[in-house]
Amino acid sequence: MIFNIVFVTLLYGMGVPSLFPIAVLGLVIFWMLERYCVAYTYQIPPRLDDRLSKNSIDLLLLAPLFYITNGFWMLTNTQIFNGWVNPIQKQGDIMVTGHTVNMSLGVNQASPLFLLTIALFFIIVLEKCFKEKLTEWGFSLSSNEINVDENLP
Repeated sequence: MIFNIVFVTLLYGMGVPSLFPIAVLGLVIFWMLERYCVAYTYQIPPRLDDRLSKNSIDLLLLAPLFYITNGFWMLTNTQIFNGWVNPIQKQGDIMVTGHTVNMSLGVNQASPLFLLTIALFFIIVLEKCFKEKLTEWGFSLSSNEINVDENLP
C-alpha cells in the first residue's frame, strides 16, 4: 500500500497537486491502522530480516526519477499551460496534441526538470554500475554490514 501511494502520487503529482495531501492522509491512516493491528490483532510477529527494508528502499529510490521525468513531460504540454487545443474535424480522426519530443526539448518552464532528470539518471547509473568501486574510493554512506540476530522463534 505504501508503494502504491508513493508511486501514484509522485507519478501524477506534478499535474494533480492535490494528490500530495491525499497521500499524506492515506499514509497516516495506514500507519495508525498498522499500529492498531500490531497491538491488538497480530498473534506472532513475522520473521523478517533487513533484506525487505533494503529492497523497499531500493525500489523507493526510483520514485523521484518518475516524478521528475513525468513532471517534465506534463510541464511541457501546451494543452495544459497555453490552452492550445487542435480540434478534431470529423468523428474518428485522431486528435493531434502537438506535444512532441522536439518541442519539449526547447528552453521553457520545464528546462530545470530536464537538467535534474539527466543528473538523477546519471547518479542512479553510477550507483548501480560502479557501487563497488565508489565504495572502495570512499563515496558511500557505509561500507559495514550490520548483522542483526534477535533470536526470534
